[in-house]
Amino acid sequence: MHHGKPLSETLDRACGKIAPLWPLENFVAVNPYLGLTDQPFAAAARQLEQTGGITTTMSMSFYRDAIAKGEITHEDIAQALDASETAGKKDPKAFTASLSGEKDQNNAEAEVLSFAEAAGNACSRNWNDFFRDRISSWGSSYFDRGQAQWKAAYTDRELYEAWRVEAAVDRTPEVMGLKGFRQAISELPMDAEKAAKTALEALQIPEEATELYLRRLLRRHGGWSAYIAYLDWDNRLYGRDDGKLRQFLCALLSLEYALFRCVDKSETEQAWNAAKLHAAELSANPSPSDHLRKLLVLQEAYDIAARRKLAQKFEAAEKVQTAEKTTPAAQAVFCIDVRSELFRRNVEMVAPEIETLGFAGFFGFPVKYLPTGHDKADDHCPVLLPASHIVKDAYGSDAQYEAAASLRKADRSFSHALKSFRSGAVSAFGFVSPLGLAYLPKLFADSFRLRSDKSSTREEGYKGIDISGIPTETKIQMATGALKGMSMKDGFARLVLLVGHGAQTVNNPHASGLDCGACAGRSGEANARVAAAVLNDPEVRAGLSDAGIQIPSETYFIAGLHNTTTDEVTLFYTRNMPVSHQAEAALMQVKLRKAGAAARAERAMRMHI
Repeated sequence: MHHGKPLSETLDRACGKIAPLWPLENFVAVNPYLGLTDQPFAAAARQLEQTGGITTTMSMSFYRDAIAKGEITHEDIAQALDASETAGKKDPKAFTASLSGEKDQNNAEAEVLSFAEAAGNACSRNWNDFFRDRISSWGSSYFDRGQAQWKAAYTDRELYEAWRVEAAVDRTPEVMGLKGFRQAISELPMDAEKAAKTALEALQIPEEATELYLRRLLRRHGGWSAYIAYLDWDNRLYGRDDGKLRQFLCALLSLEYALFRCVDKSETEQAWNAAKLHAAELSANPSPSDHLRKLLVLQEAYDIAARRKLAQKFEAAEKVQTAEKTTPAAQAVFCIDVRSELFRRNVEMVAPEIETLGFAGFFGFPVKYLPTGHDKADDHCPVLLPASHIVKDAYGSDAQYEAAASLRKADRSFSHALKSFRSGAVSAFGFVSPLGLAYLPKLFADSFRLRSDKSSTREEGYKGIDISGIPTETKIQMATGALKGMSMKDGFARLVLLVGHGAQTVNNPHASGLDCGACAGRSGEANARVAAAVLNDPEVRAGLSDAGIQIPSETYFIAGLHNTTTDEVTLFYTRNMPVSHQAEAALMQVKLRKAGAAARAERAMRMHI
């Protein structure tokens, strides 16, 4: 039945529509439309509605209220209609009048259904949630990265094979009434794609609706699908084998097949035939429904209204006579993160002689950073980009490095042993009573910030970031791209601050979401240090001069870190800093403290405290 196109291509196309989601270790924002960016927004909205019941607009009543309040005008609607693909007359008054009979609709009639959903509706059983629970139980074990105390079996096997082995011995479905479920799984081929073909033929999915149906399966298990898509993305980024999401989709198809084999056909056949017919009709007509078209026009009008209001604010603002540009007393480059933007604004308020600029917090240096005492380097760049060269901490001597590494490894070993003891099935009870009170000082210290921030604490002999692993030519290329991106080709001040950002937080699973997204959910300290070290390198400056960027000999770059929890900025001085700049750097630190106080006051007003 599926002979028109190779099944592998259909599986890959369905998987390609899923945007990757990075784990808590790199909790960063990613475009949720990433797999649909080659399509018009209306088409993407239609597909998300069909496969996931996902709405990409507000409700009809929301827009009607906005029109009634005057937030959306007829002129806004006229512009939106001109920009839309809506056929027929584009009269804003007639369009507005047509909205009066429109009701808020759910997406049920626009959605494709899986067999689990159709069968569940027919016999009043929530098979979809049941299988989501089984997949999550298996996935949390298979994808564990060392958090679990007990290592799961079969993690060394390919995804589909590992899932099939466990699904074939899992008695839970049969306890829930699916007699013969394990037998149905065992009869499927061990090869993932062959199993998928067997399932599709048994379910008799119309060929034209196959891709839509497959995407529905992935959307119904959206969290796991997005996480596995991230694994594939990361593997492709570094030239490793991918295809995990395709295997996961084959596992979902196998579950559908086994359920199909086990349920009473007299109860489900009619519902499933109707679901397949509906899927074929939706596939044959990919255009948005009339209701969705209207919502998309209204959303565009709402966006136009928002832009209009913003433009009016700028036009109404008093025009300030700008003086002839002069070299600023100092320059400070902050990340374009909204928390750093607030601090940057307050720097300009308390010290107008300082010119501030914004740039992505990795400062154009996509590096891997190997902290002292670690065996693995972490990416410090946007997650969609591959990191290039490894940088590490530099110490005055090998002995000082070894001492620092040993200290950190010992500290981690002790912490790991203590964690194992605290979370052990038996030892946890013995831990709380005799040792629990010993944590009171730590709780008080964390609550009242009585302990120092370890991110800025360094061992004896620490000299900064070692950038010797990056070839000089690469440094020059990175520096050229960074300075052009910052619009810093001339007019350099004597002192230029490169301020990354990070957050001070305790016992927070979402901690990486508070750090720098441009640094893969990590502190921007390492990137700021790398950028400053490269831009202070005489060889790099000579190369930049050849590229037409003249950095004056008296200009010096300093790395810094903005703690977005406390709005404090730490500047990282180095032994190589000229004596002539030290007084200016100290004065800069004073002004940054004043800016921090102003930023905290502004945040306090927003929080009504």
